[in-house]
Amino acid sequence: MTSLFTNHGAVLLALARRPDLRIRDIAAEVGITERSVQGILSELTAEGYLERTRVGRRNHYVLQGDMPLPQSGDHEMADLFRALVSDTVSEHASERRRAVVLACSDYRFQEPLQHLLSAEGLSGRAEIFLWPGGSAALGGAAGPALLAEMVQAAGAEASPRVVLVAHQGCHARGAYVVPKRDPLETGRAVLRRRSKGIERAQKAFGVEPELWFLGPNGAHRLRAADRANSGKGRGGV
Repeated sequence: MTSLFTNHGAVLLALARRPDLRIRDIAAEVGITERSVQGILSELTAEGYLERTRVGRRNHYVLQGDMPLPQSGDHEMADLFRALVSDTVSEHASERRRAVVLACSDYRFQEPLQHLLSAEGLSGRAEIFLWPGGSAALGGAAGPALLAEMVQAAGAEASPRVVLVAHQGCHARGAYVVPKRDPLETGRAVLRRRSKGIERAQKAFGVEPELWFLGPNGAHRLRAADRANSGKGRGGV
């Protein structure tokens, strides 16, 4: 049977279904060589169908759904792929939202964040907010407005999981605390900002937020005792 798609179309469809595919995975799915995939990705990026970003050591490709379909001025790429991957979309749409997640937008920690969400069963089942400083930003000036957006995204669902994610060495504006002369006072300033953000989130959602920390050894959840001690002697969150 003749394929309805060129290799270029098949690569786009593979990425529409699973945006996190690596080049070797795309090659296996489409049935072409990795070198051919690399060439197709470069062409699709140059023509505006894909946007390439760097996430850690890997390239990440995002489909540009507003691009017009070739030889069709009335439809966009999103119209085609929405129909072709409707089975996946429908499955996620029927799933109950399980959590609202706030994490830092630092590109270096996007892959560990995805690993955390996958391990917690939240991939495709959470509203995810990326903001400079992540959870620490809730204790700053932007906290109330950010929380309002999170509450609106959660909708009317009762008691969603609220997952607040911090990471090592965060110097984002609104999260970083400039070291003071007294290291203990610096630690206390970090804790005050973090505690204020947690209190705001708890009041807004009516549930105890989960606080997670991304570090060199992966992700771990901070318990109450950890929260009370994790900022001591540090200038950041």
